[in-house]
Amino acid sequence: LITALLKQKLRTPSVISRAISGLHKDILQLIGADHVILPEQEMGIRLADKLSLTYSSFIRITKHFSISHIQAPEKFVGKTPQDIKFYETYNVMCVGKKVNEDIVRLETDEHIEEGDIIVLAGPNKYLEKVAQL
Repeated sequence: LITALLKQKLRTPSVISRAISGLHKDILQLIGADHVILPEQEMGIRLADKLSLTYSSFIRITKHFSISHIQAPEKFVGKTPQDIKFYETYNVMCVGKKVNEDIVRLETDEHIEEGDIIVLAGPNKYLEKVAQL
């Protein structure tokens, strides 16, 4: 009711609403909510990902595509992204490496060192394979 009042009576330009189910979300969108969140469902998915996957960090972009960062497998140490050929070999893209709290570009001729945290993007099933190396 509050979403409908804000959108239709008060003409609020942007309304973010909280839903408790998929049906509730559909109804809120039909009455004009600009963005609908399902916090319990979203946290449940995050927790399930955290408990079931081998990544140290995982951000789901879509159901099947994510960004994650992992400690560089021993197999990658001493090699460059150009040597590894992330996309051709593993079907993932190397976004960069984590340095302190920043993500920096990993140059194609820069060697991966032991302990480096590399940031990868790609389909979940391929990210999981790389994380298990």
